[in-house]
Amino acid sequence: MKKAFIISISALALLLSSCSTRTSAISDLRALTSDIRNYGSEYTISDWKKVKNEFEKIQDRLSKYDYSAAERQEIGELKGQCVKYFAKGVVTNAAGQIIGISSEIKGILEGLKK
Repeated sequence: MKKAFIISISALALLLSSCSTRTSAISDLRALTSDIRNYGSEYTISDWKKVKNEFEKIQDRLSKYDYSAAERQEIGELKGQCVKYFAKGVVTNAAGQIIGISSEIKGILEGLKK
């Protein structure tokens, strides 16, 4: 009887930790999406690479579990938002670098004129 009780408690603990891990992957995706939305405009190229790596790790964790239709929809929406923010961030950083380079070139040309 005692052995059955211990097995039951172990099974319950495993079930709870499994559920926690499954839902923590979604929570991590929510948090990453929120961070990108709120701070992405301040990210450097290096920051974007780190975010991309984190996104890939979360995707790997998400792929290990089965989700309900509502959860899959939320996951899809969050992934879509992340991709949108990635694209916007990369374009913004690239544009900023181009503007910086063009300003530098303009300065060089002005210096040559003098």
